Amino acid sequence: MSLFSFTDINISNSLRTTDPANIKLLADNPDYAYKIQRYPIDIGAADKSHYMVIHICKQIQSQYGTEMSGQYPTIYTNIASRNSSRLDGTNISSSLADNISTLARSIVRTEDTIVLHMPDTLNFGHSQDYETLNTNQSIAPLLGTMAGVAANDYLKDGVGVGTLKNYAPMIANYLAKDSNLAKTLFAGVTGTVINPMMEIIYSSPRFREFQFDFMFYPRSEKEAYRLQNILETIRFHQAPEIKEESAGYLLIPPSEFDIKFYYNGVENPNIPKISTCVLSNINMDYAPNGFAAYETPDSTGPYLGGTGMPVAIRLTLYFTETELLTKKSYRNGN
Repeated sequence: MSLFSFTDINISNSLRTTDPANIKLLADNPDYAYKIQRYPIDIGAADKSHYMVIHICKQIQSQYGTEMSGQYPTIYTNIASRNSSRLDGTNISSSLADNISTLARSIVRTEDTIVLHMPDTLNFGHSQDYETLNTNQSIAPLLGTMAGVAANDYLKDGVGVGTLKNYAPMIANYLAKDSNLAKTLFAGVTGTVINPMMEIIYSSPRFREFQFDFMFYPRSEKEAYRLQNILETIRFHQAPEIKEESAGYLLIPPSEFDIKFYYNGVENPNIPKISTCVLSNINMDYAPNGFAAYETPDSTGPYLGGTGMPVAIRLTLYFTETELLTKKSYRNGN
């Protein structure tokens, strides 16, 4: 147990470019910065100009969260941008409204926004699904026919024995396709094995997956309290909710998330853009280096952000993108 006083830690203001409450964290939305939950407290200072912004998008049926007027989930703007590019003179905003009214998706951007320092891991996973095709299985009926022809030739006064010998490996493979013993005997007698004749065929694209690892070392009681609120917000929005008046039989899906990376108030083009995601998994390690907790002077028991607060917390977030990407997506920069 570490004995430590939060009041002994002084956060230097010399590196701040401006008051953190007024920092332009979002290039297009500086007006609601006061509603953002941020960690560390001085995020946006000269030495902390890189940060990750997580916008929370609630399901439209959810009773939690306040809709952000004029702001739309990234997946909506991506789709509207693609559709408007097909029609000359089409306004993206009108195309956006049309898409929202016709899409099956039902999420809205909320006022809840989290700003964190850049993670220790920025893992972008790009995958495609391929299947293995066994061409031997596709010619099995043909081999059965060939086996019948060879046997018929063999019974005609010995005529066609050569044909039977030529067909023998394929016939044996057909007859032994479900028998490991027969395959083993065939290999032992002939000194060969059957060519599996495998082919790879494209199946389908996969949704991209992302892993972000954060290490938190709160430097003050206020910062620790804010961190606990951020963790609670993440836990809250990744959970589903029971639909009212459904007797517990119906669930409203969890919130979805828009993720952006900024440098000095401007979105960073050096990190690939991400469409709207679901939060598929959360790992929270409250003892990444062995458990140790802060204690504040004169406290008689633990309280949120104070005595009992872990010295370090490791957070790992696993996101899955909800929009399939094609070559056109990369070419358009969506």
